[in-house]
Amino acid sequence: MFKNLTKKFSKIINSIRKKTFLSKSDILEKLREIRLILLESDVSLQVVREFIEKVKKKSIKQKKNKFLNFNEFLINIVQKELSYIIGSRFNKFETKLNFNGLLPNIILLVGLQGCGKTTTVGKLSRYLKINFKKKILNVSVDLYRPAASIQLEILSKQANVDFFKNISTTPINIIAEAIAYSKKHKYDLLIIDTAGRLIIDKFMMEEIKNIYEFSKPIETLLIIDAMLGQDSVNIANIFSTYITFTGIILTKLDSDTKGGVALSVTQTLKKPIKFIGNSEKIEGLEIFNPDLMSKRILGINKILFTKNKTKTKNKKKKIIDYKKEIQNFNFNSFKSYILKVKKINLFSNLFFKLMGVLKIKNNKINIKEILKHIKTNEVIINSMTLKERKFPRLIGFSQIIRIAKGAGVSTQNVNNLLSQYNNLKLVMNKYIDYDINKIINDVKNMFNIK
Repeated sequence: MFKNLTKKFSKIINSIRKKTFLSKSDILEKLREIRLILLESDVSLQVVREFIEKVKKKSIKQKKNKFLNFNEFLINIVQKELSYIIGSRFNKFETKLNFNGLLPNIILLVGLQGCGKTTTVGKLSRYLKINFKKKILNVSVDLYRPAASIQLEILSKQANVDFFKNISTTPINIIAEAIAYSKKHKYDLLIIDTAGRLIIDKFMMEEIKNIYEFSKPIETLLIIDAMLGQDSVNIANIFSTYITFTGIILTKLDSDTKGGVALSVTQTLKKPIKFIGNSEKIEGLEIFNPDLMSKRILGINKILFTKNKTKTKNKKKKIIDYKKEIQNFNFNSFKSYILKVKKINLFSNLFFKLMGVLKIKNNKINIKEILKHIKTNEVIINSMTLKERKFPRLIGFSQIIRIAKGAGVSTQNVNNLLSQYNNLKLVMNKYIDYDINKIINDVKNMFNIK
């Protein structure tokens, strides 16, 4: 997808990153290179001009971002502006399909002959069935291509949705029967596949207008073949004189296409791309994400993937280390925890409530008393042998007496510490597979600590 475009953009992005300093002339030179790439990719001249002007203005006049060096700042501007022209300016209600009409919600798909419309109906119905759990009925009103109805029936079976067979001879009658059937059998969605149009055929353009006015679709999606390039924008403009469409589906983006249509169509038509076809398979349809697509075009999604992969790896390592620590929890660990409490006043409240060593009223505690308990516990642990600290189960009655004498405390103090240790270990074992934040929140809720 956008292989050639991405290759050219990646070359520019890498050359920007390699430079230690970017002067104004460097920026203008890179923008000239970007302009040439966009024009070669069949992006409309007007869109290219607007894009270059915005990037130029922001990169030269705006202050340096404090979180990025200027090279990264320039790349960030290019990515954001590219994302904007391909659709990030639309709000989430415009980019998502609308299912809030009276049942059945009707989705009408229109487009030129050979743009992949019937295949897209199959893909779309499968996507909506899986992701939105909708009860869907597909219907074809293409009476000009004998195999169209058969093709859609096969695709509907692959998508595991129903297909409406008809014997009527006009598109309007077929739609009327399909709507009646959908209401009777309580379908959520009725997806209508129309015949491919020829722009020069006024009769067929009038027909699609009549279908649109009769069916009153909640969504009208224009299917555009990405291989047609800039001609697709001109075609879409002609369609818009007959019907009002709510969004665009770009097909054949897996082919060797220049990719310029994706960068031109939303900016020119002021309509969002809602889906893209990325393969001929029934599952080859995905939601269009302008931000991810702009990164993909610029070739910077690989860098982000590597960063995310590293973060995930580090997170998994932390979880493994945390589980090991719980499994090997002993008095050495306990000592390090209580010493940390000195630095964390908020957690000290939670810690000592959990240990049961203080009677705390209204979540108010005496810091001096806490420090006294910490000191006592620290002295007791220091009186243990290294083996006793590592294997607390070895501590019996005679060891308790010896530890108490060595620490200058009563045997009751030692027993209290052992009890606190056992309580903490029980809680930690219980939550061994939990996230540490969840552990803290659960314990805070247990003791009503805010």
